Amino acid sequence: MKDVEFPSEAAPGPTPVKFGIPDDWTVGQAPGTLMVVRSSTPLADGFVPNVVVAQRRVDGAADPKELAEAVLEQLRQQDQFSLVFKGMLTEGLDLGFVFEYAFRHQTQGVALAQVQMHLMTHVNESVYDVTTLTGTAGPVDTAEQMTVLRSIVQSALQSV
Repeated sequence: MKDVEFPSEAAPGPTPVKFGIPDDWTVGQAPGTLMVVRSSTPLADGFVPNVVVAQRRVDGAADPKELAEAVLEQLRQQDQFSLVFKGMLTEGLDLGFVFEYAFRHQTQGVALAQVQMHLMTHVNESVYDVTTLTGTAGPVDTAEQMTVLRSIVQSALQSV
């Protein structure tokens, strides 16, 4: 029997991600994520703007447009879903796509807005890492929150 390791050359670890956050934001973790960053100051309604970072591995032959459509189909299942923007990213990275949308949270009943960016990085010929940054804005001062969230999410483009 031989020993194997993870990460290793044969099985690399997750693709690193780096992005900027406002000085008053904090970094933490939550199950099923790489990290969560959030404002340290709740808004008047108690909502805390945040960005959740997750990562998954997909087939190295995956078509980015098909992946984008599959993600969008999942997003459309949300209550009162409204797509604001969708686009493909091609400059400065392997591949990626971004969505901006609004929906009503099913259990809390509040309107939320999100910006979601998926960055695809070739790990090797077999797999891509898809790093997803999802910024969530609450129902109060949504436009101002979205400006901050877009800035955070877009800053991750410099790390890939």
